[in-house]
Amino acid sequence: IVGPAVAADGIAAEREGRTWEAVLLAELDAPRLARGKFLAAYTTLSLYIVTLAPVGALSFLFGGVTAVEVVLAFALLFAVAALAVSFGLAVSSLMENLRGALVGTLALAAAIGPALYLFFGLAGGQLAHSVWPEVDRESPVWLPLALARADVDTTYLVGLVLVPAATFLIAARFLHCLTVANLGGQTDDRSTGLTRWMLFSTPAVLGVAVA
Repeated sequence: IVGPAVAADGIAAEREGRTWEAVLLAELDAPRLARGKFLAAYTTLSLYIVTLAPVGALSFLFGGVTAVEVVLAFALLFAVAALAVSFGLAVSSLMENLRGALVGTLALAAAIGPALYLFFGLAGGQLAHSVWPEVDRESPVWLPLALARADVDTTYLVGLVLVPAATFLIAARFLHCLTVANLGGQTDDRSTGLTRWMLFSTPAVLGVAVA
């Protein structure tokens, strides 16, 4: 929820502040502008995560996790933060003013965030426990535990490495292409990036499904 809010003002603020034309006059194309806005927002969000990192050490007081699992959990948190920032930029690129970008982004994040937590966290934890009994059934943050505790085999590589990596890359690429398309002008080609994403993601999803 915080990630989209941090990224929401990246593009909408330029339009509302009447500085968008100056950015375009600097001859920045849409892909470079999208990458720059992403890095700016992601750096800010990463600073928040690093600042809160000592809180993760409190888990050692209660036991049940190892240092490797905590490090893997923070790596996963940075990956989720990247998707959250990309989502905020994609929504912000549709809005013409900062207020609409903030309200729309926060409303969507507040609805999608818990749904993803229930689906990938709680339901995913039940599925992970049935495949890898080393993972606690009640743990919603199951991926770092499975990566650290499960035995490395074909199921491990497919379920814990290939599927999460493919899901992250496909989602991140889609959000980036959507942002670039929304930043394009009336005469720019807005469909090529999304078409390339479709041509890339379709065989990738089929390949993961077959695996």
